Amino acid sequence: EYPGTAVVLGTVRDLLGDADPGIRKAAIEAVAITRDPTAGEKLVEIFQANADADTRKAALRALAATKSPAAAELVAGLLDKPGDNATSLPEAVAAAAAIGGPKMLESLKQFASAEAPPDALVAAFEALAPLQANAAAHAVAAPAQPPHATLPP
Repeated sequence: EYPGTAVVLGTVRDLLGDADPGIRKAAIEAVAITRDPTAGEKLVEIFQANADADTRKAALRALAATKSPAAAELVAGLLDKPGDNATSLPEAVAAAAAIGGPKMLESLKQFASAEAPPDALVAAFEALAPLQANAAAHAVAAPAQPPHATLPP
């Protein structure tokens, strides 16, 4: 860690609460660059408080970069309701893959077998592959298989 890193990270975190949306968005992007894991809860708050799609996407990208466990509930909720969150799905999939862990793996597996835009499903399949190849195979095959077909374990 360089001298002054804590001051810079603290300043960026403070700017996440700035009244000016442009400064707030710049701070969100700065968090994505610095990968400050302590900004996770504030990024979740920003996502939940903003209706602006660009701000929400930027917050999800920053959460993915920080790999913040604080985002797990938010991301799981987005993936659980793809029809309500179509504009944020690619970023939510990326965040789930970056955060990792059993909860995100399960959310990605469920999402991969849901009705969602093809680009978001492709991103989910790509995210699942390195996380757990067997789970990815089952998730990809499930929608394509007739009800009586089964995959080996």
